Amino acid sequence: MNNQCDINQLFGEISWQGFIEQYWQKKSYYVQGQNTEYFASLISRQEIDTLIKTNGGKTDFVISLIGGKIVNPEKGVGHKAPSYWTAENVFESFEKGSTIRLGNIASHCLSIRKLQQHFEANLQTDININLYLTPPGSRAFGAHYDDHDVFIVQISGSKIWKLFSLAEESPVEVLHRGRAGWLKKDIPGSKKVRPLPIPDEEWSVKMQAGDLLYVPRGHVHQVYSEDEESLHLTVAVTVVTWYEVVVQALLETLKESNALREALPPDISNRNFNTPYFNNRIAEVKADLEKHLTPEIMRDSVNEMARRFVVSRNPVPGNTVPVPEFSLITRIRIRPDMVYRVEENRREMVFYYSGSYLLVQYELSGVLEYILAQKEFMIADLPQENSELVRINFIRKLFEGGFLEITS
Repeated sequence: MNNQCDINQLFGEISWQGFIEQYWQKKSYYVQGQNTEYFASLISRQEIDTLIKTNGGKTDFVISLIGGKIVNPEKGVGHKAPSYWTAENVFESFEKGSTIRLGNIASHCLSIRKLQQHFEANLQTDININLYLTPPGSRAFGAHYDDHDVFIVQISGSKIWKLFSLAEESPVEVLHRGRAGWLKKDIPGSKKVRPLPIPDEEWSVKMQAGDLLYVPRGHVHQVYSEDEESLHLTVAVTVVTWYEVVVQALLETLKESNALREALPPDISNRNFNTPYFNNRIAEVKADLEKHLTPEIMRDSVNEMARRFVVSRNPVPGNTVPVPEFSLITRIRIRPDMVYRVEENRREMVFYYSGSYLLVQYELSGVLEYILAQKEFMIADLPQENSELVRINFIRKLFEGGFLEITS
């Protein structure tokens, strides 16, 4: 594989769609040696050293040192890592067995940023990529599971991955909790969460350069290096859940529901809640939820989540060429990894795409529909309900906004 990212080639014998249907959110998937050239082009050991030397100690360059004997000149050896380190601390700790983790590496490396946007475009959710550089005979974490799905991109060296059975089905990070100050600590004597079953080891793999591994959330894994250092990326996928849709819908329901906005009694710490008063209030709240949390509001909530996903994306990097002189034979295409959404209002359409938007008059709806359906085309191929000048000006706007590019 070359140094361009193609989601179908990443997954070996099956296509991206095949992976989604057979493995996504279900079970682990391993691709051996399919992407050696492309993964090696993402970042090199020398580039990592340069990044650390250039940015070490800066607050916007997050370095964590995990395991081994962490060298901290202020606290000695073995203390918990702070959020940033100097290059000297990092390299000395690495020599003593610590794994280097560079958080949100896509913000500092364009090739990894493009990989991030490739996954964002295909999974339609937030993607975070961390880099892990592990010395020989070391490990960063013990056996654990994550509340997000991960893709492991092995760039160089090797690492053992032991994969275990499902420990918890579909775990999620709680994204919205009222009264965070009340809820962040465990209450002594309160009911504990039921113990999770001890998972069974299902299989293990030695990840080597060019390998790709998918591990769904909730599956326990244990990872360590053997006789050589290991460099890999963890592509973390925070899926959008129905929980978030309901929370978004409740924001609208709150505007309509007096019952939800009513205050609790001021003496709740000394009250018995199994009383006619509380039972009646709970019944009223439940009835109000059923009244206002309608299928229409739920659909609107999903729509709002979709819109916010598109507009919150960073523009796709590249497309720095000057705006050319377009003609009818100019060949155009949608730039790779664009996410977009079209919505209609009374006067015009709103075309959202990768952190930007464009107001489109309805007389251009056929042109926009053609562009989105064909992906690549000549300007002469566009529907001709509009004049040549109108079509070319519309293409120019989409080019200037970073949505289109000229093919080679």
